[in-house]
Amino acid sequence: MTKKRFTNYLLRIARDGTGCGIQHNGSPCNTCFHSWAEDELDLHPRLSHALWLINLSLRGDYTEKDLEDAIEEI
Repeated sequence: MTKKRFTNYLLRIARDGTGCGIQHNGSPCNTCFHSWAEDELDLHPRLSHALWLINLSLRGDYTEKDLEDAIEEI
């Protein structure tokens, strides 16, 4: 599987899980993502936020270095 197909697959999981695809590339919004991760997946808010940052990186909002710095901060 190519990187692009894998990225699209992961973004589709988030979109399907949240029922929201309002942001670019069909990505869920922050509110829906955090609600899904914390309420449906029962994740701690810090882990939920780390996954949100990964989601942003996958859709192209952050570079890999930005993502590493943000997760290290969490």
